[in-house]
Amino acid sequence: MRDLWGCFREHRGALGLALAVTLLASVAALAQPLAAKAVVDALGSGATLTTPLVLLAGLVLISAGAAGGAPGCWVAPVNGSCLRSASAYRSG
Repeated sequence: MRDLWGCFREHRGALGLALAVTLLASVAALAQPLAAKAVVDALGSGATLTTPLVLLAGLVLISAGAAGGAPGCWVAPVNGSCLRSASAYRSG
């Protein structure tokens, strides 16, 4: 466990950033159904669609952008490479 913590301590800035981006993406993804409801409600009432559509598009872009930041990496890119397992750090 100590070896693993040593690997994480070295990259705590990247891990904090990954946690923040993941939280932002989760909130944006959870808010999308509410924004879609606002679009449907605006269609039903004849109200303007500009605000609900902009909100929905923004939430989709935020969640897609945050989720696509580090495909194939465990957590986040660090110095141009992905974080590796603790055993990979021990073996060099």
